[in-house]
Amino acid sequence: MILFSKRSFATKILLYATLSTGLALIIACTTVVLREFWERRETASQALSIQAKIVAANVTGALTFDDPKTAREILEGLRADPSVLAAGIYRARGELLTAYVRDGEDGSLPLRPGTPGHQFKAGHLVLFEPIRLDGETIGTVYLEYSLHNLNQDVKRDVEIVVAVMAAALIVAYLFSSRVQRSLTQPITELVRAAGTITQKKDYSVRAQKHGDDELGALADSFNEMVSQIQRRDAELENARGQLEHRVEQRTLELAEANTGLQREVAERTRAQENLREATATTTAINDLLLAINRVYHELFEDRSAEETGAIITNTLVQEFGAYFARVWLSRPASRCHECHLAEHCTRGDECLHLIASSGHYTQVDGDHQRVPLGAFRIGLIAEGRGKTVTNNVANDDRIHDRQWALDHGLVSFAGYPLVTEGKTRGVLAMFSQRTLTPSELQVLDVFAQMSAAALANAQQLAALKEARGIAECANVAKSEFLANMSHEIRTPMTAILGFADVLLERGQLDNAPPDRVDAVKTIKRNGEYLVDIINDILDLSKIEAGRMEVEQINCPTIQLLSEVIALVRVPADAKGLAVKLEHAGPIPEQIRTDPTRLRQILINVLGNAVKFAEVGSVTLIAKLIDDTGAPTLQLDILDTGVGMTDDQVDRLFQPFMQADTSMTRKYGGTGLGLSISKRFAQMLGGDVVVVETQPAVGTRFRITIATGPLNGVSMITDLPLVSPARIKTMKIAPIDEKSPLRDYRILLAEDGPDNQKLISHLLTTVGAEVTVVENGSLAVKAAVEAQTVNRPFDIILMDMQMPVMDGYAATTLLREKRYTRPILALTAHAMQGDRERCIASGCDDYTTKPINRKKLTELILALARKTECSVT
Repeated sequence: MILFSKRSFATKILLYATLSTGLALIIACTTVVLREFWERRETASQALSIQAKIVAANVTGALTFDDPKTAREILEGLRADPSVLAAGIYRARGELLTAYVRDGEDGSLPLRPGTPGHQFKAGHLVLFEPIRLDGETIGTVYLEYSLHNLNQDVKRDVEIVVAVMAAALIVAYLFSSRVQRSLTQPITELVRAAGTITQKKDYSVRAQKHGDDELGALADSFNEMVSQIQRRDAELENARGQLEHRVEQRTLELAEANTGLQREVAERTRAQENLREATATTTAINDLLLAINRVYHELFEDRSAEETGAIITNTLVQEFGAYFARVWLSRPASRCHECHLAEHCTRGDECLHLIASSGHYTQVDGDHQRVPLGAFRIGLIAEGRGKTVTNNVANDDRIHDRQWALDHGLVSFAGYPLVTEGKTRGVLAMFSQRTLTPSELQVLDVFAQMSAAALANAQQLAALKEARGIAECANVAKSEFLANMSHEIRTPMTAILGFADVLLERGQLDNAPPDRVDAVKTIKRNGEYLVDIINDILDLSKIEAGRMEVEQINCPTIQLLSEVIALVRVPADAKGLAVKLEHAGPIPEQIRTDPTRLRQILINVLGNAVKFAEVGSVTLIAKLIDDTGAPTLQLDILDTGVGMTDDQVDRLFQPFMQADTSMTRKYGGTGLGLSISKRFAQMLGGDVVVVETQPAVGTRFRITIATGPLNGVSMITDLPLVSPARIKTMKIAPIDEKSPLRDYRILLAEDGPDNQKLISHLLTTVGAEVTVVENGSLAVKAAVEAQTVNRPFDIILMDMQMPVMDGYAATTLLREKRYTRPILALTAHAMQGDRERCIASGCDDYTTKPINRKKLTELILALARKTECSVT
């Protein structure tokens, strides 16, 4: 605007009109170009995404069978699109299966697949598209697309828009130059009239009116203004004479008022002096209170009583000008026979201990290290004589050694009992070489109370630390006990359950008496129940110790609920109960939580519902709650079981407690399941509660968990037809249904004779050739020798607790010797961190005792085939 300030009005109108038109054209054209640019980029990214999905669908088979040739042929089909510069197919673990790069392009593919989605980079559009099969990601498609054509189209659009803008500006300028003449002529005449009036002081001049628009109104207003100025000049001349007379009268009135004002000023001066004295006192108090406030947080931090006492005495020296200050605390007496003041002690079991001293005296181990209760002024204050304050130390008979006070020039003394909860816990005392003002004494009363609270807090914190140390030692002892208990019970349970399975194998029970078969089944059932109890106790211990961790991953909602329904359907069918899955309103297709812990919660609560219901049904109702902006998944479980009273509900979630003892006798159980489920749910951002219950009618449990962010998550309005029996399992196709481990050579490192026999039997019955050693040293020797003669073991099953050399040391030593074959940790330890310790030592995976033959076979196959694929 400064650039146009010296231009004529006509020029300004012309320039402003042209600039406004140009600015509007620039904004409109820029908007059109940008919109066209972004729409073309979006179209390109959508087209590339569709092309990636087509490639992903076509290469599923090739990726499943690890066929790089077929995958390469599919990628060669992209040559028809000249904009596709490069493409690649990655396996599930991130290795590149095959790639395609257009002729003449000097490019390389990423070593690993990136985050799914598209990105624009330096004239290129790149896209990572996951390849899925049956809901599982088995690989990734990578496409690189050239944006050269898109950029050329945008450049052409910009050139067209610039040409149109230039033409429009020329037309706008020509049109504005014609219009401005009709607008500026009345204004020019008005300026000329104003100049005439200014130079000649002739107020009879009037502006000519050219129309009834705003300029015509401006001319009328200008003429009216000139008329008013003409009339006002005449009135001012008349008023000047009258004003001189009124000034004379007003001067006399002001002289009289000034005399009264002087009297009022004198009175206010006296009031101000009084206020100044009060303000000085208040300021002094405020300064001291601010000083105390500065150390308040220091006093109540986690410090020892000695450290807190040092802060108190330092404050008295620095802020109150104490010559020296001290703090004594009442503590049990010790070594009284060595105290030089023992003759003054009337108690013998308690005395004052000096814990802090600042100022002229800083030592805490001198003559006043111990002061008997009731002796000297300090002891009298502590015994209940109240505070002692004096500004005349030399003549106050309450001071024990007045000559010493005179020698040091002491004037004042203040001693306060440190009282909390009605009990005197010590004494705070200070000597000063000046008089203590009333304001200082007021603040000292407050500071003494604060000091008493701070010292009591320090003593309580010390007691809490000592108690916490004892509790932590007890917690460590409990954890060690649980770990040892778990190991010692799981080890024999491996043999018990394993040989029970052996006795129950088909072909060995044909001639056995029925009661013997029933006895074996009873042994197996109760052994499994004992293992479940151990697992529950370990889970509860981990939660109480704060060592239980939950993960947050995406999991499909319906699949997880269907799996749980399938698991509880078996015992429900045995009792003739219907198990149903329903939903109330839309629910998210997937949530972000810990699926293992959520599954454990649902199985516990649903299992209880089935256990306590004899007839009727058990229903699981899913509902999304999103009222507060933090969405939660609500899972209601309704049963037609025995129900509960209010007293029974109050005890329900306590560890080792059931509704009452009759429930335990009739239905069994440890009372841990619901307690663990509630704590898991709270760790997942929710809870487990009883919503309603009625004896002999049934109960409604409610489970809530946080779903995590739901942005972009599809909602399910109708439950899909998912078979309840469809449970996700390891996708391993056995070589032979009867002998899946045929031709597998397995090295078993196990020191227990019973477990050696059991595991060898389990593996040989499915076709494996098993070599057994009893410690880690022999395992290392056998593994290295077998590899030397080119007959390596397919896998090593390594017990982690063995004599001579344990499994951790043996595995570490094998890895140091560059042994690359799989090693599976086989241990009775199941505490938090045991798996991580096994993996850290070099094991490929981990499983706990007792042994599950099916799971063990699947793990062996998975690890062995993983090694074969990596070698290939």
